[in-house]
Amino acid sequence: MQVSDITSVQIPGESRWRAGILLLTSFRFIFRIMPSQHTLQAPYPTILSMRKKSITTEYHELKLKLKDLRQIRFTFQGREADRIFAAMSSLMESADRVFAYKFKLGVSSHLEGTRVFDVAKEYIRMGLPNSEWKLTNVNSDYLLCPTYPRLLCVPDEMKTSELMAVSSFRAGGRIPVLVWKNPRGKTCLFRSSQPLTGLTWNRCAEDEKLISLLTRSSGSETLHILDVRPKKNAAANQLKGGGYEHQTNYVNCNVTWGGCANIHSLYDSWNKLYRLVNEQLQSTNWLTHLDNSGWLSHVQTSLEAVNSLMDSTEQGISVLVHCSDGWDRTPTVLSLAQICLDPFYRTTKGLVALIEKDWIAFGHRFEERSGLQRGHQSLIQQGGAKSKSTATNFSPVFAVTWYFRLFLDCLYQIMTQFPLHFEYNEKLLLNMTEALYSGQYGTFLRNCDRERRDAKDNIAENTVSFWTILLSNPSLYKNSLYHRSNSHRLKTQHETEAPEIAAYGQGYRDLDHEKLRPNTSSRHIQFWTSQYIRSWPLPDKLTAVRTIDARDNLSPEPVTTHYNETENSNRVFHLSTYLLDKKDETISMLHHRIAQLERQVENMRGSIIETPQQVASAMVMGLIDAACSEAQDEKKRRMRKNSASQTYETITSTIDSSATLSRIITQQRPQERMKARSFLRMSAPVTRRDRDVNYLGDSPNQREEPPAWVSDKIALCCKSCQQEFTTWRRKHHCRNCGCVFCNECCHKKKEIQRLGLLTPVRVCNHCFECISSSSTIQRA
Repeated sequence: MQVSDITSVQIPGESRWRAGILLLTSFRFIFRIMPSQHTLQAPYPTILSMRKKSITTEYHELKLKLKDLRQIRFTFQGREADRIFAAMSSLMESADRVFAYKFKLGVSSHLEGTRVFDVAKEYIRMGLPNSEWKLTNVNSDYLLCPTYPRLLCVPDEMKTSELMAVSSFRAGGRIPVLVWKNPRGKTCLFRSSQPLTGLTWNRCAEDEKLISLLTRSSGSETLHILDVRPKKNAAANQLKGGGYEHQTNYVNCNVTWGGCANIHSLYDSWNKLYRLVNEQLQSTNWLTHLDNSGWLSHVQTSLEAVNSLMDSTEQGISVLVHCSDGWDRTPTVLSLAQICLDPFYRTTKGLVALIEKDWIAFGHRFEERSGLQRGHQSLIQQGGAKSKSTATNFSPVFAVTWYFRLFLDCLYQIMTQFPLHFEYNEKLLLNMTEALYSGQYGTFLRNCDRERRDAKDNIAENTVSFWTILLSNPSLYKNSLYHRSNSHRLKTQHETEAPEIAAYGQGYRDLDHEKLRPNTSSRHIQFWTSQYIRSWPLPDKLTAVRTIDARDNLSPEPVTTHYNETENSNRVFHLSTYLLDKKDETISMLHHRIAQLERQVENMRGSIIETPQQVASAMVMGLIDAACSEAQDEKKRRMRKNSASQTYETITSTIDSSATLSRIITQQRPQERMKARSFLRMSAPVTRRDRDVNYLGDSPNQREEPPAWVSDKIALCCKSCQQEFTTWRRKHHCRNCGCVFCNECCHKKKEIQRLGLLTPVRVCNHCFECISSSSTIQRA
């Protein structure tokens, strides 16, 4: 379409208004700031509400509220605002113009993304079917449950007639089924909806039998039923015919509550968050307002539910997760738990399989919650009055996929706490959010597997999958710090017979040492600024108002996310990409040097590093951070980039000489020198005295030097038993060798005369035996 003769188009940037050109296409609007050519764009489905009002008799305002928390205000001169408002309203209200059916890549490989996930291969990767579990096509015609996939995994002893009886007792027919099994054991995760017990505590013998078989087939003596709702919400659902499992009727079951809020509570928090990032961004009480919004509390509660689930799996107890309908809070907690338990889901293909399985195949109201459903696009107001065409069916509570956004936020928290354990990076999460609302891809269209297989739409063949875009440029979403652990691979009989199944699983069979437990304390929960506080580059000078002639001749292209990081973070990101991509041969040399250092330190009975790859990544990132200062102009940034590159080359060639490293640091500028020293203090072992120990004199002739202590930040597991440190398994240093142990391996106390320690101090079991035997020999 053509839009012309628009005058006085302005948009507020920070506290100032900017002039530019507004372009309307059939898919999105684009605002181009003149003359800098910076653009701000958004697809029409991302508009949550649009309002037009008159500021004066000559000027009119068009206010847009987007689903990504952005608020955009355009000011027009004259009556041009009416024409723009009418044009955008028509584009937003078009029921049959979902852009996903028009967007084509122009190549025959657009179906590649739809073939990434195969539910049968995913079950085989878990070692299914077996003697306890079977894969059944009882839901092939979607009569058992209209929102479940056709292929389900249930206990082998359950009959079809019994499953149909359970379906009538569970909300929406969503019966308890298996969604994940430990490939190395029998521990399983199940999902379902709430039972229809009501106020009279109705019972279903088939449902109780199915729960009993879930317990027995998973090798557990008890079954943990995690109802992720608050208990008061579950009790309120009994008034409407719902309810929860009564432990008297379900033998060997332990029912707990996750406390995750419902969609209305998330909507209230989202509204407060919207006002915070758009109206209170400059407030001195910004952190207080952020806390009052309650959004981070929802993130914390979800992660706490995940930890509760992991507590049971670590004890060999299987878990059944459900909420009211089983498609909001249930996939949120289950998906996060599988990411923490199974390292396969921390790969790019694994994340695709996880979303396809737990969110798309098992049903989530993407189309309804993203506002793409017909009649639910947006709320349009003119002069303060709601448009009659959409206001009757519009509910902002169900216009945003709150729980999928919550899932991505929780995943971001885990990725932040464990930056070396994920193959994909933050940009994948940001672009996935864009794809969720843009309506450009068929991945998130419709609400369940049955609707996606509808012959009228044929989404798999008529639309482009977001996974196709992901696979076409995997380096864009790859985490450069990721390193797959060299765990031993356990092959199942199915993998031996079918090599393509082994390739699908990516070799992740050793789960015990790869479990992640997110820290849910408030100081570890971060606000996702690049997601919620979006900005775009703005010119320093205002431009003059001009008339434009915009034509819809722009070829459609995938929506990209504008990274909202501080300028210093952007410099670190781009510089780190440059160093890690261009210095492969230097990294190999660095690994060789680090291996030599490992052998030298091992002779001193103190290990200072975990793996060469971790130290290489930490050294590079630390040097990059040390090389970045706070200057803003472009010339200084280029100088710092060149300086950082030279410093990197120097250190990689002289890494074995600590004297040379100190000489390099002294040549840097004061701010860089301070940051470099801070990095060395954090990563390198420090020779120090124990604060709680009295030493015999201060002269070197009276005692030996204390051993070099391993830094707490790089000690991930006990040096003796190799158990990973957790909140309950604390770290303790041996005063004799300086290594880090758990309490069981380092709880004894002994005097160390060679160090001048006259009082008994904590030593590890090995050093205790060595010191004791040495003392016995000296007395003899």
